[in-house]
Amino acid sequence: MGGDHASSIRNVYESLRPNSIFIVVEADADRVGTLGGGHSCGEKCLLNVLTPYFNVDFIRSFPLIIAIGKKLK
Repeated sequence: MGGDHASSIRNVYESLRPNSIFIVVEADADRVGTLGGGHSCGEKCLLNVLTPYFNVDFIRSFPLIIAIGKKLK
C-alpha cells in the first residue's frame, strides 16, 4: 500500500463493485513487530485505514494478520 494508506485504500474502494471483498495480508505488527525496517500493521492500524470504506473481519495466522473487508455501499 505504500506510505499513503488513505489514498491507496480510497483507490481500491472506488475500483470495487458494491458488496465486493478486499483482502489485506500483513505481518502482524502486534505479534512480531515491524519486519525488515519497513512498516507493518496490527489490527488497530488496519481498522483505522479500512473502516471508512469496509466492514472488516480478521483472521490471525501467525505471523500474519488477514483483514477481510466487505465494501460499504
